[in-house]
Amino acid sequence: APRRSTSSFRSTTGKWIEQGMAVRQGNHYHGVVSHFSYWNCDYSLLNTIHFSFQLRDQFGNPVPYASVQFLSDLYGIGSGATNSSGDAQGWIPSNDNFLLQVVNKCGSVIYSQPVITNTTDLDFGIISIVIGPTLELKGMVNNCGNQPVKTGSVNVYLDGLNYKGSITDGHFILNIARCQSTTAPAAITTIDDAAS
Repeated sequence: APRRSTSSFRSTTGKWIEQGMAVRQGNHYHGVVSHFSYWNCDYSLLNTIHFSFQLRDQFGNPVPYASVQFLSDLYGIGSGATNSSGDAQGWIPSNDNFLLQVVNKCGSVIYSQPVITNTTDLDFGIISIVIGPTLELKGMVNNCGNQPVKTGSVNVYLDGLNYKGSITDGHFILNIARCQSTTAPAAITTIDDAAS
């Protein structure tokens, strides 16, 4: 792009404020800033649309921490990640062509879709993918009365990340993609909806 918006971060409001433009000169962008602080030089947030989707595996489970990339000939690569619930949302330039890619934590592209934007927000809904070999964690959860938990949730902390799942009639199953097959400690926390 010949020109890109420049914005500075306002810590008092937590927002980026567009304050100028940078002009491309060869392989670099040059612009003038009015003060020293955090600055960003990319596409204008005034010409963007909001996107969202929920990433699920072949079993219907959330796929957390997968890298999300939008590749554009005009803007380059914008990236983020799904959260611990497998959801992604953000802002992308309007009126452009992109390639949406989802990359797992092992670096493999596990989903790819061409996207054409206009001025309307995009909700992709549920994007289903097939993940490769997984660690299957399953168990049974009883309450303090030694009865199966009817409904609840389970959180597994493994390899520095949190994975969430549901408990139904005392049972849970979590399929977690791992890049290595080594043993690792896991911390499991459960919540009984009836006790909340």
